[in-house]
Amino acid sequence: MKNVIAIFGGDSCEHDISIITGVEAICAAPIKGYKIIPIYVKHSNWYTDNGLFDLKNLINFNPANFRKVGVMHNYLYELKSLRKLVKICKIDCALILAHGGEGESGQWQGFFETNNIPYTTCDMLSSAICMDKIYCKEILKSYGFSVIEGYEIDAWASNSEIEDIIAKLKFPIVVKPTAQGSSIGVSYVKSINEINIAIELSRKFGSRVLLEKGLTDYLELNQAALIRSNSIILSKIESPVSSGEILSFNDKYNKGACSKCELKKRTTTNAPLIKQLTELVSTTSNLICKKLNLFGIVRFDYLYADGKLYLNEINTIPGSLAHYLFENISYSKLISILIEEAINRIQPKQNAFSTNVLHNLKSVSK
Repeated sequence: MKNVIAIFGGDSCEHDISIITGVEAICAAPIKGYKIIPIYVKHSNWYTDNGLFDLKNLINFNPANFRKVGVMHNYLYELKSLRKLVKICKIDCALILAHGGEGESGQWQGFFETNNIPYTTCDMLSSAICMDKIYCKEILKSYGFSVIEGYEIDAWASNSEIEDIIAKLKFPIVVKPTAQGSSIGVSYVKSINEINIAIELSRKFGSRVLLEKGLTDYLELNQAALIRSNSIILSKIESPVSSGEILSFNDKYNKGACSKCELKKRTTTNAPLIKQLTELVSTTSNLICKKLNLFGIVRFDYLYADGKLYLNEINTIPGSLAHYLFENISYSKLISILIEEAINRIQPKQNAFSTNVLHNLKSVSK
């Protein structure tokens, strides 16, 4: 029996979405061979108990009804008091289910690496790169992938610098925070009168803002990948439809306006385009997985316009783990694969280089 902590929630703006992904995943997780221990993170506190399998207990969360826990080395402990820890179990794997923030920025990945605990997502570096839209864009460009023209506005940017960027891009312009997901803080700006409001909105979610050229006639395409140690399984391609110029938070989660369907259903009248886009998207997804050393389940969000495919965003922990895109693999099987691949990936820590420096020291002076 393998002890798997399934961690979700967190302190990011995507906290509520993470709860949905978390509860859905732990309820779908395989039972045979695994003990799934749900851990809900709120205000930096970690809570557990079987009540977390029920979404109702998270809608009206009461910390008093749950045990507070923590991790030391590769063991899970209950925090009885400041001076009393009770060992619960040895952790065999961490199933990370939190969107944005600590879950996708590399923070939890680094924490689990430090504690020698296998985890199911990209490593710390790849997670951090994909979370930062500006750094990710520059790295992808260096590898020759097509990305939408865009420029960073940092906290020190002057009005004249912002005006120069606007002159280069021309309207419409998409304004977005550097490190947010779920379209939070994103604006599609059509005139100079709207730009300052959009920038201030994005700055509520971080000091660094990305201004990108806004596309006016494009097709949005998503594809997920299950990256294992020796193979990459690509999902079907979906094409979300937005209610406005861009896919918004409400489109994704509130209004139900986003109609997700397979690419073939969107382009049945243009058979050559179907084949072209399917091959192009799949080839690009496969290459990015290898170039950025990705792992686990990731989702690539593309924009196709004027005969060109642009990579818009990489989600290292996609909503619902994008399980709905994998037609021939059940959700339970996907989670089982993630756990086993994570356990097999971890390498024992070794001191590969040793010296006699400390033994040769007679004293150390300030």
